Amino acid sequence: MYEYYKVEENDTLESIASNYKTTPKNLIELNSLRPIYRINQGENLKVPIKTPDLFEYYIIRKGDTIYSISEKYNITPKELLILNHLNPNDYIYPNQKLLVPKRNVILQLTKMGDSIENLANKYNLSKNELLRYNEKLYLLPDQLIVYKTN
Repeated sequence: MYEYYKVEENDTLESIASNYKTTPKNLIELNSLRPIYRINQGENLKVPIKTPDLFEYYIIRKGDTIYSISEKYNITPKELLILNHLNPNDYIYPNQKLLVPKRNVILQLTKMGDSIENLANKYNLSKNELLRYNEKLYLLPDQLIVYKTN
């Protein structure tokens, strides 16, 4: 899952990558930047959300589709698109990396009327567990939440 980071004075791709436990190369790929790229103060960069070890990368192969990848990981195409900040009309291509849930990790889209209490009860989690997996839980419709089963 991703969030946006606003570049501050003296930030570098290396310092941002280090802060988010990723690599400059990954930031370049996530943001479709040219390899020799100078970031600018005030610019928004897509960065991985700091979450427990719930995700891995899938490298797209020739012939893959959003539908076939989502089916392989037992998630909906919409969840896969949201997880990777993609639009339905975006192209995917061989060797592109997509974030996918690891085994025993469940993704769910919220709907109108959801609350932390009813979601925690629904998934047999404590409120603290649900919040640990989802630091920024706004409960807006179509927000992607995540939790791990045993």
